[in-house]
Amino acid sequence: MLTSGTADCAAYQGNFLCNPSSLDGLTFTNSSQGGGGIWLHAWNHYMQVANNRVYNNGGTLSGGLTIGQPENPDAVDGAVDGSSLIDANGNEQPYLYNQHVNVHNNYIALNASYGDELGSNTPASAGGITFCTGADYYKFSYNWVCGNLSSGDGGGFGQLGFSYNGDVEHNSIIFNQSLNPTIPANGGGLLVMGTPDVDTTCGGAVDIDCLDPAALRTPSDGIGPGLTINANLIMGNAAESGSGGGLRLQNLNGTDVLTFPTTPSQWFSPTITNNIIADNVAGWDGAGVSMVDALNVNFINNTVVSNSTTASAGILFTTIGAPLASGEGTNCVIG
Repeated sequence: MLTSGTADCAAYQGNFLCNPSSLDGLTFTNSSQGGGGIWLHAWNHYMQVANNRVYNNGGTLSGGLTIGQPENPDAVDGAVDGSSLIDANGNEQPYLYNQHVNVHNNYIALNASYGDELGSNTPASAGGITFCTGADYYKFSYNWVCGNLSSGDGGGFGQLGFSYNGDVEHNSIIFNQSLNPTIPANGGGLLVMGTPDVDTTCGGAVDIDCLDPAALRTPSDGIGPGLTINANLIMGNAAESGSGGGLRLQNLNGTDVLTFPTTPSQWFSPTITNNIIADNVAGWDGAGVSMVDALNVNFINNTVVSNSTTASAGILFTTIGAPLASGEGTNCVIG
């Protein structure tokens, strides 16, 4: 593993820890594969993405920008050297695949995430930009995110998976859409979600077989500590077949709660402050804000006004075939 030490910087001059790179003042348009217009796959430490126009792109992962990738190893062997990321006290450490990436002052509009084998069964990729597991200490600020579409969760912006200390501030996230005719698609504007844990360490098909039914409904490592969402305009977004037209928080907590069940101070606790969440629409519920498995959220000084639920998602109907339009999976517990 490369470091920022003198020897590594001299021997590997392309090491981003020593010589960070920048995408500045460029136009990215008419792309149609992978991560959309821009895809920072891994090891792009301290990279700056600023003052760009990213529009009219399509992608199987994200429409506009993808930081990282949705598929990652489990924390037990997720470190860059293949060792465990779980310390002696049971805390999960950062993956550090793309650390300190700064995305600011970009125009991100009219992009679409249409999915493939990664997103067809579990919608996961945002239409505008997605920060994936290991995008630790990222910053996303002063961006214009408008008119993006996702066939999965997250029309405009998405944090997908476990990252330390993300910072989302002073963005305009407007008129984005998440829509899928066959499965629920949540988070029209801004989505934060933990990725399901599907390893087989308990001997079953997935870890859900090992959980107490009264515990969290979807096994996940959660989103990581220290997330801040501050002073954003989240307006005019839509999640017609799901929940959370403006802001959707799902599976924020998981193994942190299972590891420290009696210590809430150890649970992941995002801070959401000073945002305007207005005129958003959801087909199921939570037109402005929707939260599920989000146990320790600090939601302070936000304006949530004039949001509307249409009650038109397919799961809400009993007409033959209609529930398939937005039906939950067979392992969902609706209480």
